[in-house]
Amino acid sequence: APLKFQECGVPKEHMAYMTSLLMPLYVLLPVVAGRWTAGQTPLDLAMRVYPLRVGLIPATAIAASYTPTSMTPTPYGFYALIFIVGGLGACTSNF
Repeated sequence: APLKFQECGVPKEHMAYMTSLLMPLYVLLPVVAGRWTAGQTPLDLAMRVYPLRVGLIPATAIAASYTPTSMTPTPYGFYALIFIVGGLGACTSNF
């Protein structure tokens, strides 16, 4: 998904900034998920989250299709949307 946003005109630097902001989430999610995956049925959580992960694919495609043609002035609403979709993607891929 980040490459598709870059193809649509989002600068690499902005994508790197958003990834840096999401890094604590990427680090903490496996610790939180360990609570549910340490039992006798570790894949139950993954199976429950998988439909959400599949549902994020169209959401990301829609966000990519609505990428603004101009990045000046900075479209903070669009960046918030990318940040939310990226955060949800991190959550679903780590659980």
